[in-house]
Amino acid sequence: MSLHKHFRICISVVLVTAMFLMGHFIGDEEMIFPEIAAVALGAWIMDKQPWHTSRIKLFGLLSASSIIGYCMSSLVMPVYIKILLCLIICFGMLLASGCSFFPLISASVLPVYMNVKSILYPVSVIALAAIIVFVQWLLEKHSVRSRSPDRYPKPDTAKRAGIFGVIFIVIALMSALTCFSGFMLVLAPPLIVAFCELMQKNSPARKTPVKTFFVISICAWLGAYGRLLLCFRLHLDYYIAAVIISVIVYYLMVLFEIYFPPACALALLPLIIDSRSLVFYPIEIMLGGGILIILSILLNRIHKVKEKSPQQLSAVEKVNIE
Repeated sequence: MSLHKHFRICISVVLVTAMFLMGHFIGDEEMIFPEIAAVALGAWIMDKQPWHTSRIKLFGLLSASSIIGYCMSSLVMPVYIKILLCLIICFGMLLASGCSFFPLISASVLPVYMNVKSILYPVSVIALAAIIVFVQWLLEKHSVRSRSPDRYPKPDTAKRAGIFGVIFIVIALMSALTCFSGFMLVLAPPLIVAFCELMQKNSPARKTPVKTFFVISICAWLGAYGRLLLCFRLHLDYYIAAVIISVIVYYLMVLFEIYFPPACALALLPLIIDSRSLVFYPIEIMLGGGILIILSILLNRIHKVKEKSPQQLSAVEKVNIE
């Protein structure tokens, strides 16, 4: 592992630590955004950014979605409806921008899940997004990280809308089950982001489902039982637990070359949820993650069959004409 990569891991841990420290000293845990660990992995640590987005769009989308999520959490309506509205708005922003920056979904949905009321949440996310894009620019300018493309191929909007429609139906059905059963963490916000990434045409995570499920599971167990051990048994502050957990997660991903950004958020989410949910947190995440991985594989195969069918029919017609 190069010194540059060690450095990028270190500054990512510093960012996560600073966020938890601010929450600790201000006394407002609602300003903590676990998905920033995933964004730091993709924008700083990984040699190639996994999302098709520019720095300006990354900042704009993350900022806008955090404001939308904060406003949505204040509305008086069922959580289920608020989740669906957040998804519709996020998919609309992704289609309009032509980006594949799916962490914005977590920025929008998380405050609904956590019933966030503090204005510090969107302020924190906007500040963190600004740091992400500024530091990425510095890293690339000084050749500490490979340069991200300024432009990406224009996506097929109609096809993307179709894929987002399928994702929306799946999430809507699963959200109905989780919201009304009370097992909300089976579809935790990072898992929604994970499903979006798994549903992409050339998703490397979908091509290695066992590894993907493994890293999701390890991060869930590490986050939940790391908090139980470090915070409740050793009586350490949760920002110290965040440092230890994020260091372990980042180095595990780099050493085993299993890069799946949503898993980073799944490792830090247990630090801000109700402590009564910690014991069963990994099981709920494994259940939800397993279902979404299987669904992404099945839906992708169905999509491939539908794409091949017209081609096969046209080939048969040509043979008949000859």
